[in-house]
Formats: sequence, C-alpha cells, structure tokens
Amino acid sequence: MKVLLITTLYPAFPTQSRQQMSYALHDFAKNWVSMENEVQVIKIMPTYPTLFNLFMKSKIADQLNHSKSFTIDKVNVTRVPVRKYPKLNYQSKDIIHSVKHITSILSHNKPDVIVCHMMNPSLYIASLIKKQFKIPLVFSLHQTDINHLQNSQHKRYKFNNILHNIDKIGFRSDMLKEAYIKLGYCEKDTFLVYSGINKENIISGEKVKEKINRRSRVIFIAASMRKRKNIDILIRAFAHLKSFPNTVLKIAGDGPEKKKLIKLVRDLDIWNNVEFLGYLEHYEVLHHMEQADVFAMVSSSETLGLVYLEAMAKGCITIGSKGEGIDGIILDGINGYLCKPRDINDLRLKLIKALNGEFKADIVNNAVKTTKQMTQYYLSEKYLEELKKLHIIYERNKADS
Repeated sequence: MKVLLITTLYPAFPTQSRQQMSYALHDFAKNWVSMENEVQVIKIMPTYPTLFNLFMKSKIADQLNHSKSFTIDKVNVTRVPVRKYPKLNYQSKDIIHSVKHITSILSHNKPDVIVCHMMNPSLYIASLIKKQFKIPLVFSLHQTDINHLQNSQHKRYKFNNILHNIDKIGFRSDMLKEAYIKLGYCEKDTFLVYSGINKENIISGEKVKEKINRRSRVIFIAASMRKRKNIDILIRAFAHLKSFPNTVLKIAGDGPEKKKLIKLVRDLDIWNNVEFLGYLEHYEVLHHMEQADVFAMVSSSETLGLVYLEAMAKGCITIGSKGEGIDGIILDGINGYLCKPRDINDLRLKLIKALNGEFKADIVNNAVKTTKQMTQYYLSEKYLEELKKLHIIYERNKADS
C-alpha cells in the first residue's frame, strides 16, 4: 500500500532531536515501511519572511526555507516550505503553490491514501491533493485542532467547508473525540489513533513481582518544566505526606519553571526529600521508572503522553489527570489513578493510596497488561488496517460507479 502522510509534526531534517520535534508520527511511518508498505512523508515547514528569521541562526533558517528530500529509518521525507506571517492565516496562493510542488513530487507515484495530521495548514493542503488524485483522505485531530475549532470561528468555518472531503477522522485520545462530538460533529467514520511504546520497554513478569514486593517509596516524574505540567501541584501534594517520612520525590526535566520549582521546594522545607535530576536521556528516564514505585503527572491539555504508558510498562503505580488524554487508558483504581489536574488534595489522597500499597499487586499487574496492548508496532498495525479498509471501499465504489 502507498501512504502519503502530510503533517507539520515531523522532523525537518534527519538529525533533529526529539527535544525539538516529536517523533510519534515517524514511529507510525517507520513501522508501516517495515510492514512492506510505501510511505511518502510531506513535512510542511512554515517559513517566515527574512525579518522574522533574525531571531534564528541565519544559516539554519535559510536551510529550512528550502525544499529538501531525505530519509529517516528508510522513510522518505520531503520538506515543503509554506510561507507564513506571524498571527496571520496562511494565504491561499501559498497553499496552492505548495500543492503544485507536492503533486509534482507524486506525479509518477500516485498514493493509495492520504493521511493528514494537524489542521492548519496540512489539512487544507491535503484536501486539495485529494481532489487531484481522487483518493481517500484520513485526518487525525490533535489538541491544537480542537482548540482551533473551539476558539476560532474562522478556522471552524474553513474546517466545515472541507469536512465533506474527509473520509475518516482519527483522534489522538478518547477525550479529543468527546470534545469533537460536543462541538456538534458526528462520530460516524471515526477511530482512535493512540501512540504506543516499544515492546522492549515492558518489564518482565519476574521484575513485576519484585516491584510489587518492594517496600521502597520513590515518587518519580519526568516532564518539561512548564506551567501546564503542574509540577508545582505535585510538589505541594508531596509536602503534605508527613506520615511517609522516608518517601523521596525525584523530578527529571528542565524548562522555564525550574527556578520557581526549586524555590517552592525550599519554601516548603522538603529539600532533603526532593531530588532535581535535570534533563535525562530517554533511556535514563526508563531506568528511573524501573526504580520508582509511583509515577505522578497531573498535567493539563495532554493529548496522550507516552510517558504515562512507559511508567505503567515499568510497573509504576501511575497517576494521571482526569479529562486529559490518558483518561480512558488509565482506569481509576484499576490500573492506576486519576485526579483533577490542579487539585492538591485529590492528588495527595491518590499518592497516599499508592504509597500505602492499596491493591498494589492488582494495579501494577493490570498496568503492565494494559501496555502489552499498546505497543507502537501493534497500534501501527491497527492504524494501517483502518487505511486499508478505507482504500478497499474506495476502490470498490469507483469500480461500481
């Protein structure tokens, strides 16, 4: 099968770090290629007039302003620049220009299906390409897309005008699907597009038993230190755990809130029980998860958060946020706990339950069991099945007409 993936959420060059850009969609593309499918990725690259690039290193900005083809893990990627003025909508002429460029790239290798992630401007581009090639279009919504539909009448008007061109809609979490339906849209022809974890990161049954029987009390969080991660709420809840004097809170990550968080720990007089680990590489985060008993992150506006799944896979009692992306995967009291994002007392109570070991064996075993159905390869297969079914239906309808 030939899949065309159009999105802004893709590395712009082969060596771009995972700190700079999410590789979540690349993991799908990489797995589809390993399943003997052809995948062409169009990385939409918003480019700004020279004046606005003064804040970037000029050489890097100049490179990214040009179209370029490259490969990452055997996935073919073409970076396509689209001109953008800050705080203004993409102009039609720039969208059309990018569409001409993309269709020329595809002229000798027509795809079977278009997969599009992110609405602005990727969906507008994908919709026009669908018309030219007369192939099905699958659009997957992210939190940013829902925000646009909720808060911008103009963007909602544009989306409504091309909704008929979309053959199937995917959602990165259950919560996004619910938000979409609340906006008055139909749930027909929709499905869920979860990201998954590496199978190798799931701990063995022997290690699960070790963690269940262990009596240490280590709470761990790995997150960028930004307001929406609500790390301050975790620190304040932790400060109330006076009945657990030997408990340690380990905080991995870096970001603009770091100085405030360090000051908060000092002000609450819990410095001796809190460790700031700084930025950790991914393998280091996984190591700390394996050593920890509880993973707690009650962030707001979280699409899914693979870090929760990774913590569950490492046998942590995992605490996430109600009404966010992990809600529906974590079932409160079954395979983890959920609490309100900025409710200190709610989080404190869930931490006490976790540290007291209430139903620890059941929760840890259920958590690990959950992640075995959420490996990246397995979920890539499920995603591909949706694309194949749609392609078959599309071809059948063409033959009948």
